[in-house]
Amino acid sequence: MPHELQMQDGRAAMMYVGREPWHGLGTKLDRPATAAEAIKAARLDWTVSKKPLCAGRDGHVLVPDRYAVVPDDRWGKQDCPIFGVVADSYKLLQNREAFRFFDPIVGEDAAVYHTAGALGQGERIWILAKLPSDIRVVGDDIAHKYLLLSNSHDGRSSVPRDRLVVAALALWPKAAQVLSQGT
Repeated sequence: MPHELQMQDGRAAMMYVGREPWHGLGTKLDRPATAAEAIKAARLDWTVSKKPLCAGRDGHVLVPDRYAVVPDDRWGKQDCPIFGVVADSYKLLQNREAFRFFDPIVGEDAAVYHTAGALGQGERIWILAKLPSDIRVVGDDIAHKYLLLSNSHDGRSSVPRDRLVVAALALWPKAAQVLSQGT
């Protein structure tokens, strides 16, 4: 799977607006009104939690200050992935919280949800909003403007909860469409 999208029950955890992505996967939407609708269409309407990490042959030795980050909807099931191992100080950022700041931007018609989804087993998520104006680079060469927020549940590249507002102001302006891990 070169796209690296999370697959759930044979469906990709992704939504898009406009042209179908190169891989032909995801749920097409006309224009979601809220981040919550985009998250639901992208199959990101789940939460994560930290579970104490145990080791040993029987798994009964508690590993101090180490926790497994897991999706709550799959916890206790055979196919439940461990997104990452984190310390007690690691603060979880739920998908809904991470994407919520887009609502005021989209609500004022300042941006349009473009794509959202999950990569791997769900440990990396993103939402991309297209801004209303374009940039003329040279001659007829036009670059579209986007805002991208990505978060990981594996402890490697998460958005700190106490800096989410700052992150919203310093989002990566992107001139490309995020459709998979490689773009």
